[in-house]
This record gives sequence, C-alpha cells and structure tokens, in this order.
Amino acid sequence: MSVYKRPGSPYYYADFEIRNHRFLRSTKKTTEREARAEERRLKAEARAALEAKRPTSSLTLDQAFGKYWTEHADKTLSPTWKSEVWRYSQQIIHTISPATLVEEVDDSTVDAFVQERLAAGAGPYAINRALAVWRRVHNLSRKRWKQPVQPIDWSEFLNKEHKRVRALTMAEAQALVAPPMHEDFSWPIRWSLLTGCRRNETYGLEWDKIDLAAGKAVVTAKGGREHTVWLSGPAIELLMEIPRKGRYVFRHGNRRKEFERALERAGITDFRWHDLRHTFATWMRQKGVALEVVQRALGHADLATTERYAHVADTEVQEAMQLLPSISPSPPNIVSIKRGRSKA
Repeated sequence: MSVYKRPGSPYYYADFEIRNHRFLRSTKKTTEREARAEERRLKAEARAALEAKRPTSSLTLDQAFGKYWTEHADKTLSPTWKSEVWRYSQQIIHTISPATLVEEVDDSTVDAFVQERLAAGAGPYAINRALAVWRRVHNLSRKRWKQPVQPIDWSEFLNKEHKRVRALTMAEAQALVAPPMHEDFSWPIRWSLLTGCRRNETYGLEWDKIDLAAGKAVVTAKGGREHTVWLSGPAIELLMEIPRKGRYVFRHGNRRKEFERALERAGITDFRWHDLRHTFATWMRQKGVALEVVQRALGHADLATTERYAHVADTEVQEAMQLLPSISPSPPNIVSIKRGRSKA
C-alpha cells in the first residue's frame, strides 16, 4: 500500500515513486481518507518539482559539442589535441546532422557514423579518436547538462587498430631533419626522437615545465595526466639551442605539411609522426634497455602496451645464444644411421 501507518505513530505515511525517484512523506493525517487526499497533493507537488529540474529543451549535437568546446576543450587541452578535437567534432556533427538532439542519439546513430567514415576511407585510429571525443560529450550531456541521453555501448563500435612498429634508422633520422628543413620544424622532430613524446605532448611543452638542472620536463599526457620526461644530454643540448619566445617551446606552424615534405625529401615512406615515438622506444630496446624502463620512459600505464617492442631484441638474443659454451664432455662420434654390410 502507498498509504500506511507506522507502529506507534498517529499519522499515515505516503510512499510512492515518480520517474524512478522514491518519495516517503508523513501526511500529518490521522484518517486514511484524509491521508489519500494528502497523498494526491504530495504526488502533484513532487511531479512539479521534478519537471522544474528537467532541461527546458534538449540540446542538439551542435550545441552539445559547442558547450564542450567552450567549457572544457578550449581551456584545458593542449594546442595539438585541441585542433584534433575540433576536427573530429566537425566530422561527427556534419556526418550525423547538427540538428540531431542528443537524446535521440543511440547505437544506430553511432553505427551510422562509423560506417560513413569507413566508406570515406578513414582508418581505425581516426574513427576511434572521433568516438572518444563523442563519448566525452555524451557523458557530459548526461552528468553535467542533465540531458536524458540513451545508454550506448561505445566499445561495440571501436575498430581494432593494427599495432604496427615503424622505426627509423639513424641514417633516416638524420636525413629527415637535414636542411632545407627549417629549425622551427626540425627541433620538435628531434625532441620526439630523443624523448619519445607524443605530438601533442611535444607541441604542448611549456618552458616553465622544464628543469634543466634536474634534467627533466613535465608534459601533459593522454587523459590530461602529467608525465615526467627525463632528459638525456642531447635532449638538454637541443633545448639550449632553441630561443625562448612565448609560453611554448615549439612553434605551432604548418607542421603537418612540413613533416610530409621532409619525409618525401628523405625518401621515407609509411611513416607517421607517432612513429617518432616508436623509433625512440626501438632505439632504447636495441641498446638493451629493459622493457620496464622503456615503459617508464614512454609513460605507459600498462607494461602490455610496451611489449610491442619486445621483438626488437630477438635478433640480439639469438646472436647471444650462439656465444654460450658447449656442455658436452667431448665431441661425440657420429655414426650414420644407415649401416652397410661389412665386407669379408
């Protein structure tokens, strides 16, 4: 019953639920008839209160991504990732429709976006990054902006990314940063090769986050967490070459085109900016550095992520195995398994 008396109390209580919200109130009435009338009044009051808390109108995708940009992305993200967020946001809005309400977005909406991007030739990495941005906006719509969004299993739409390891040789690396590449563009490439920093970590590096005396720098890594980068002698020398102008260490020019031109001049194919990070890790492994150390240097939270570089040292291990001494007491006599008949 929704109206009942508690033992020892002269009053009736109303116990009811509206929109998954439970209400338990004393009616302050001593008769069941009066209590039921009071219950109706309490229900009407509760409905009005809940209605007042609901958003006056649902956000469109365009509005939701706009709020995310002004409230979060434009203030806290590094310059490089900020530009990526803007690009992915525009892809989502214009692929689906800016006027789509966030409460209308469901699994079929996300699937339609993924299929459209695949048809346009987008790779797994780009699609997964776009979904990460969309998921963030979807969660903010529910938690912060109180929109009645539908639950979505985002993991169902992630594309498997090929865990490739493409690394430069020392000769290729030197050719990549050789003139006529301007120093403004060669400096960040050299930095990434010497530290393993991601592109957004590199271009987000600030002068006041560098401690040359301690031999370290602090960068903003994935997820907004801070990661300490320990500096080698060549990395410190590189920083000392760069004129200190403004907040950021590296200039944010048209780096994408310059990087592509440099790759073409050096004759390097099948290579992305992130492969500079792979090169750093590969070089460390080739020097015999333990995986756990490489993990710390890259800022990986999980050693399993670093294990893609384990194969790099396989050749070295095979060569080392040949140096082990034999434990046979003496060379054995080798007898053919085919025994011929003895001649009389």
